[in-house]
Amino acid sequence: MKKEGYVYQCKICSDGRLYNGVWSVASGVPHPLPENVVVFDEFPSNINGGADYVWDGKTLTYSPAEKTEESAE
Repeated sequence: MKKEGYVYQCKICSDGRLYNGVWSVASGVPHPLPENVVVFDEFPSNINGGADYVWDGKTLTYSPAEKTEESAE
């Protein structure tokens, strides 16, 4: 998925799992990026802030997050 004029901005956990992802206006993204933040011009459609994806610095990999009791409710 791509949105003209926007980038997908998210944080990265220490294990590479993404979280708190949102579409942000491209011109509003800080340069340089804060530590543990990454942006993508395109990002797969998702509903959980990117938590089903892992980023290794080069490759975005689909790896569904395990459901916890709290998130399963």
